Amino acid sequence: MTAFRKLGLPGWVLMGAVAGIGAGIFLGDYAKVLEPIGQAYIQLLAICVFPYVIASLLHGLGKLEPATAWRLFKHAWPAYVTAWAVAIAAMILLGFAFPQVSAPAVLDPSASKGLDFIGLLIPANPFLDLTRNAVPAVVVFAILYGTAIQRVKNRASWLEILLVVKSASVTIWNWIVFVAPIGVFALLASTAGTMRSQDVAGLFVYTALYLFGAFLLAFWLIPALIACVIPASYAEILKELRDAFALSLVTTLAVAALPGIIKATEKLLEEQGVKDDLAPDIIGTNVSVAYPLTQLGNLGVILFFYFCSLYYKVPLGLRDQVLLPVLSLLSTVGSPSTTVDAVPFLATVFHTPDSTLSLWVAPMAFTRYAQVALSVAGFSLATLWPSLAFYGKTRLRPVRLVGVLVAGFAILAGAVLILRASHPTFLARPQGNYLTFTLDEDLTSGLDVTVFEKPEDVPARPATVRAMETLDRIRAGGVLRVSYDPVVIPFCYVNANNQLVGYDVAFMHKLAKDMNVRLEFVPMTHQSLEPLLISGESDIAANCIYITEERMRTLAVSRPYIQTSPALLARSSIAKKLLTRTSIQEQTGLRVACEDSPALLPLAAVLFPNEKPVILQSYQDLLVDPSLQVAPWSLLEARAFALAHPGFTAVVPEGVGSPFLLAYFMAPGAGTFQRYLDHWIDVQHENGFEQKQRRYWIEGIQTDKRQPRWSILRNVLHWVDE
Repeated sequence: MTAFRKLGLPGWVLMGAVAGIGAGIFLGDYAKVLEPIGQAYIQLLAICVFPYVIASLLHGLGKLEPATAWRLFKHAWPAYVTAWAVAIAAMILLGFAFPQVSAPAVLDPSASKGLDFIGLLIPANPFLDLTRNAVPAVVVFAILYGTAIQRVKNRASWLEILLVVKSASVTIWNWIVFVAPIGVFALLASTAGTMRSQDVAGLFVYTALYLFGAFLLAFWLIPALIACVIPASYAEILKELRDAFALSLVTTLAVAALPGIIKATEKLLEEQGVKDDLAPDIIGTNVSVAYPLTQLGNLGVILFFYFCSLYYKVPLGLRDQVLLPVLSLLSTVGSPSTTVDAVPFLATVFHTPDSTLSLWVAPMAFTRYAQVALSVAGFSLATLWPSLAFYGKTRLRPVRLVGVLVAGFAILAGAVLILRASHPTFLARPQGNYLTFTLDEDLTSGLDVTVFEKPEDVPARPATVRAMETLDRIRAGGVLRVSYDPVVIPFCYVNANNQLVGYDVAFMHKLAKDMNVRLEFVPMTHQSLEPLLISGESDIAANCIYITEERMRTLAVSRPYIQTSPALLARSSIAKKLLTRTSIQEQTGLRVACEDSPALLPLAAVLFPNEKPVILQSYQDLLVDPSLQVAPWSLLEARAFALAHPGFTAVVPEGVGSPFLLAYFMAPGAGTFQRYLDHWIDVQHENGFEQKQRRYWIEGIQTDKRQPRWSILRNVLHWVDE
């Protein structure tokens, strides 16, 4: 029992992390029930971020006299620039360990235009910036007001309020830290239980790489840099900072290092013969400003987004690689917990999904130690260097400085090269592998389903049944017949297990269950769509079918259930030449393909007026004919195809017309069934079924209980059914 008491909070957090991983391996997908607890922990971490950042910057800058602030700035800026430059360069260098995504799955120029860089930095409405999580604008706001407060008389009472808010934020953070073992356990159990082997491998490499880089910077490179500037050796600096590092790592709180850094700075000034009553204020001011501004450990988000680029198959272009360090530096100001808000903000900028934050927090039980250590090294550099420079006690040794930088980055580069050479491709995450997707067992269990693969296998309905109104026919026969075409990923297709699956297929299973009837799928083509419905051999066509004027004249149409932009499925090598209607028509000699569709053929004629398209029955033919370069399609279908087949990109050109509307089609006289279907679609939206299927089939987020992952509970002990 005594040993458990001595374990301390960091030990409990580590135990929670290890236990969480073990629970995930043991329970597999069943560990997902712990996900809400982990998400609650993430939300708690974010509670005090903005109040702390604002109060810390306003208080640290506002308490200075303008003349003192300017003098400190002149002596401090080289230290800050050096600290930021070294940490950013190290994270970018380590980021090259992850193979760069050669071509995006989706190329949409309108998404990039949505980024207002000025709006991210200039806080026109700071309250709006708070609500939309624009961290850089909030930081700029705090710096501007903190500088302005220096010129306000009688500001002591205001500064006391800021100090109270800052202290309260730290107190709340300490409360949250005490539930960290539970939160970390739940988060890692859920993550380890649901992640696939490829995901785990990539996350492990990212974590190991960050730990290596951060500890190298914290305990060697940055202290060695400090020794190149101030009159103290590397060994002496580490000795003086030993208590600061130890206390912060034991508590995993970077703020715990500040007293040790202040003590070390005072001792070094005393050894240099500095005797000034203002020295404590100078040191205190440097520490107050350094704490929010040199959280170097937070800059690990740069490495993280290089990893996310590969993990989510979202390329970082030149513009993105320039923006990433700038926005990371601005959005991670404050404390280690700032990253919980910074990561979602950066995810919106660089177009990674909502799951990015969970991926960042998952290894935090391990990365936090390195994050705190690197931040403590940053505080030390930004306190020791400016404080001694303020009194003229620095001693720059440029040759030694260059040698330290070259040696440090050579070690980092060596680690990157070794990793790339040893495992050049295993980090790649199979994104959008739709052939592994399956229907939820809740939809398939207890439902009698027949899938006819050939038209001649479908038994003909009696004439009396075919003559009935659609809803009466379904109820009288106890069967819902659905027309399908099995090559429309992700709406209706055959997976690797030879099962008919997809977004529309899932909806038809749900419809048959709700109507308490059997389900039959009958094959169709574009040409047989109308005859099957009009004759009564089929009740409904559900196959990613576009609404067209001709179809609306001849068939009954449900209300649209999905809207998708017109797009092009293009070879990735030419995708960037097809971003606008003008650039498309400037291309000559393109080999254009097009499905025999009343919606796609007119689009092909508009976009490629000088090219005669090759008519295909299915775009799967693009895989066997490399001469075909581009084909008109809908964004959702083109995106799914591109994710499943490297070398293709879904392009959303500007100015190509209105979006496609997808609907279910019925016979002309299906009025009652049409009204029933419209209301049923509304119900699926209200009860969350639509959102669940969209996340899985359209967005490719595998969160449902399909194809359970290997676990000890299921595969070793066999305590649950396969």
